[in-house]
Amino acid sequence: MTKILRSRDCGNSPKNTLLEDLTIALAKRDTRFLMGVLTEDVRWNVVGKRVVEGKRTLVEAIDESGRRDTVAKIAIAHVVSHGRAGAVDGTMQIAKRTVAFCNIYDFGSAKGTTVKTITTYAIERQ
Repeated sequence: MTKILRSRDCGNSPKNTLLEDLTIALAKRDTRFLMGVLTEDVRWNVVGKRVVEGKRTLVEAIDESGRRDTVAKIAIAHVVSHGRAGAVDGTMQIAKRTVAFCNIYDFGSAKGTTVKTITTYAIERQ
């Protein structure tokens, strides 16, 4: 089971809450949640590693990575959003590794109920 430490940034912001929930869903490989908030043509760029295009392809990639790596803990430091974009940063513990990450999100609409692009920057800490 993944231990989750949420940020204090969400408060009354539905967009911030969505981004935090989406980040947690990615870490926990919650494909049901992901299917509900990603656009069909979503694009996920894990900088320096790979680019995944399309909702089904992204969900398959998440399922595949879950077989290799289980996130034991995710700690979200900050969540910010403005207009059609937002970002979440924090750390994840995967096995005995700690990975610092920042996800940049572009919403699929001005309402901010779906996500069209995700750019992930991840650095393994020593």
